[in-house]
Amino acid sequence: MIVELCDKNYATYDDLVNETDEVFKTSTFYHNKTIVWILFPNPKIGKLVRENSTHLYTKIIQSNWTH
Repeated sequence: MIVELCDKNYATYDDLVNETDEVFKTSTFYHNKTIVWILFPNPKIGKLVRENSTHLYTKIIQSNWTH
């Protein structure tokens, strides 16, 4: 399933821009907020977000998924 998650460019420095294909993987909760986890076909997309969010990864959340 491919979903569009962003209404606008929000992290162009990390290649997270409109028109990027992504695959919804799952959602989790963290401090009463929903986190949507997605997988990008290109591993460089969202790399900085993943590196800065290691505290959010669990046994069920794979390290190549981005929130």
